[in-house]
Amino acid sequence: MSIVIKSLESESINRIYEAFSRAFEDYPFQWTEEMFVRMLQRRNFNPNLSFGAYQDNHLVSFILNGIGRFRLKATAYDIGTGTLASFRGQGLAGRVFEFAVQQLQTMNIHQYLLEVLCSNTPALSVYQKQGFEITRTFHCFLSKQKELPSVVIQEINPGIEVKEVPLVLDETVWNMLCAVYPSWQNHVISICNQPQRFRTLALVEQNKLLGLGVIEFQTGDIPLFAIHPDKRRQGLGTYLFQQLQKLNESGIVKMVNVDASNKAILNFIAKLGVAKNAEQFEMLKIL
Repeated sequence: MSIVIKSLESESINRIYEAFSRAFEDYPFQWTEEMFVRMLQRRNFNPNLSFGAYQDNHLVSFILNGIGRFRLKATAYDIGTGTLASFRGQGLAGRVFEFAVQQLQTMNIHQYLLEVLCSNTPALSVYQKQGFEITRTFHCFLSKQKELPSVVIQEINPGIEVKEVPLVLDETVWNMLCAVYPSWQNHVISICNQPQRFRTLALVEQNKLLGLGVIEFQTGDIPLFAIHPDKRRQGLGTYLFQQLQKLNESGIVKMVNVDASNKAILNFIAKLGVAKNAEQFEMLKIL
């Protein structure tokens, strides 16, 4: 049967998950359907601008795209690209990608963003041939709470209090606190796709914001964490981290896509004892 490439706008999530699971059945990490749906929601999945190759109405290759804005530009984010094992080596992923680029351009999407493991040399080579360029390196960290060393923190000024607050939507606040721009999945816009899954703590002194931390309390993921530049190296980061851990229901501490250029946060994570478990490249293609 011939291959037909088209949008996933009429496809069910269940069938997309089935194809995704089969395409990644040899991957070291496996997703349940619930985890898969949560991933799509957080990354702003848009089925109308996601595409697949079909043979006899079976989805055999796909690109799942999130659509939004990144660094103020209309952006497509490659959530996942895969091909069923029995259909690999036929150039289907390349054909779906070319079709996707054409459709995205007609919708005035200006850039294509993705992340790939630094160790995945074949995929990296394919993306570079498709015109993607490495923009940043990310470090990823994962440890069990019980394996973290006890960290003694300095005495905190009694005038400083920690408050649970609604998720801060104002990007200017995060820009004031953060040294680097967050990755797609860690951006406040992505987190706000599932606000019920996150809790936010603020460090405040006399109504002045000193720091913010966000945790996905059921998984232990900390996507956003920042201390005001004038208040760093005073024990406030460690204190805020420990307060976040009181909300952690998973027993796991996870920090994904930490910008490798941010030496301050990398040194801070090393002090906490959270282990690095992966490195990724962020890659971008201008459309």
